[in-house]
Order: sequence, then structure tokens, then C-alpha cells
Amino acid sequence: MKQNYFSITSQRKHETTFKLNFAMRVLTVFACCCMALPVTGQQRRTLTPQKRKTTVSQPKKTSFEFYVYENATFKKTGDTSYYVVDMGKKSAHQLYTDVLSHISSIFENPDRVISKVDGRSIVINGYADKISYFKDIDGYSNSVSFKYRIKLQFKDGKIRVNAPDLPEIYTSSAWGDRKLSSYPTKYIGYLFGGATAAMKKDIDKYINAVITAIVYGSKDDEW
Repeated sequence: MKQNYFSITSQRKHETTFKLNFAMRVLTVFACCCMALPVTGQQRRTLTPQKRKTTVSQPKKTSFEFYVYENATFKKTGDTSYYVVDMGKKSAHQLYTDVLSHISSIFENPDRVISKVDGRSIVINGYADKISYFKDIDGYSNSVSFKYRIKLQFKDGKIRVNAPDLPEIYTSSAWGDRKLSSYPTKYIGYLFGGATAAMKKDIDKYINAVITAIVYGSKDDEW
């Protein structure tokens, strides 16, 4: 009997000890998890990229709107005949070299179309071939081509874009090619009158697109 009693008591003590050890292990694991959670959260916050706020404002892109008139010169709305383009904090020399780079990507032979004063000004003398079409007084279809001149000047943080002009305008039809200056005066008025408003819009669109590409670069250069 004593042996049986002793055996039962030992078994109960063993079970109690096992339960206590198990409970301690559970508490230990739980405590470790609680201690690890703040560290894990801190690591996650460190790894998450933070958006930086900046107070430096980017210059607004200028939308050029030059319009051709009957005397083959361009004007714009407002008090001036030119645009002054805000280019941020870039130096005059940097703006000058940027524009030269843009011109090189736009024209096949850039050295043939520009004249320049180093770091100060650039003049572009280009040619636009068959930019628009119109019907003449006799009802014949004509294409319009022209030479154009655009001058840019540079200072720190800004570019002045002067109103372009068209030194020579040409029309081409089944009757041959003609230079605008060879037309009668009243016929020149017809070319830039209301009857050919669509042609004028095409010329405006072309010139303003060329100026935008020269100042800001062409999208075709992105790669």
C-alpha cells in the first residue's frame, strides 16, 4: 500500500511540474513576441520611403501664341511683341547650351540655320516646306512654303523669344512656283485675308510648335 501511495503522489507531482513548465514556456514566448513587435514596427517605418515636401516651385511652361498678319509678320496679344520665358534658376549660359542642344535635335544641319552670339543670343533661319494649302482666286489649289526667322536672347533664369517673321513666302500650283513679293499687292491681301483663314492657322500652329520645341526640347528626343 505504501508503495502504491508513493507512486501515485510522484505521478501527480510530475504532472504538476510539467504543467508549470509548459505555462512558463508559453509566458516566455508571449513576452518575447510583445518585445519584438515595437522593434518590427520601427523597422517597417524606417524602410518605408517618406515623401519629401519641397518649397521650390517649378516655372510654369509658356504656351506660345504668335499670329501671322497680312504683312507676313507675327504678333501676340498683350503689350509686348515678345515672350519672356521663366526658366527657374538656370544660368544664361546653361539656357544657351540647352537651346543649342534642342536645335541640333530638330534640324538636320543646325549649323546652317543658326547664327549666334556666344551665350547671349541665337537666331534661327529655317524653311517650312508646303505647310498648308489654299485655293487661289481662280480656284486652283496652291501649297504654301516659307522661310522664317526666330530670335532668342538669354539672361540668367529667362529667355526672351522675339516675334518671328517670314522673310520669304512661296506658293506652288499647277502653274508653277511663285514668290510672294512677285504677286500684285491686292493678291497678297487675299492670301492673308479671311478667305484663307485656315492657311493662316496652319502657319501659326507650325511656328508656335517650332518655338516650343526650340525652348523646351522635342518629345521625340525622349528615350
